[in-house]
Amino acid sequence: MPLPARGSAPQRRRAAQAAEMLARAGAPLDAAGTSKDRLLTATAWRADGRDVGAMNAAWWPRVDPHARPVRATEKSELALPAFVIEMH
Repeated sequence: MPLPARGSAPQRRRAAQAAEMLARAGAPLDAAGTSKDRLLTATAWRADGRDVGAMNAAWWPRVDPHARPVRATEKSELALPAFVIEMH
């Protein structure tokens, strides 16, 4: 997965982690017999309040424009220091 060409190294890392997390979301949904176009809600926790741009850049291309779930985002301390974004 290519990193965004613009932004600082931490911004690129946040965008890459968000994109990877969203790309991996399909497998558990498939295993449950559903897909991203059937999601009703999503909650994203970000370690840094500045991550909203990285999250949006990863999020919008990966959700169905005709079936977008309601999304809430929050700045929070995450489970591991290496995590910059978590989603449930």
